[in-house]
Amino acid sequence: MIVVSPASGGSVIRFRQSGPGSLSGGVGGWEAVARSRRSEASEWVGTPALVWTVPLVLGDGRSSIESDLRTFLSWGLPRAGGRDPVRVSIGGDALPFGRNLVWVINEAVREEDGLLIRNAARERVQQRVTVTFRQYVEASVVRGPASKSKAGR
Repeated sequence: MIVVSPASGGSVIRFRQSGPGSLSGGVGGWEAVARSRRSEASEWVGTPALVWTVPLVLGDGRSSIESDLRTFLSWGLPRAGGRDPVRVSIGGDALPFGRNLVWVINEAVREEDGLLIRNAARERVQQRVTVTFRQYVEASVVRGPASKSKAGR
């Protein structure tokens, strides 16, 4: 069971994991820098955030998931007034990362496959969603001596 909820608290959406996920990032941070008529150089730019792509199934095949799916997908969209999308927490069994991380929903692919089940009213009662979560890392402004002197003018 994978449990996703807003990091600030609120609704909880429960999924079943339908296959292996893929966790990347958290190490490395080197980029190649082209140099005229010489071998490219390597430059350290910073450690990339974690990215977890995982196939999940929402629903038990009996009750409508329309409201839960709409809520979950809304967490990946800008909020009213142009505010950033919701940051989420992920909990559950056997997670490949620490439990105190904050994530954002980077992508959610609704799969139209054999795991999609609709009831007599044509509402979805089960749906596979392959989700890419990206670790949320607060952007910070680094002010060096030059920017401090300009700010003092």
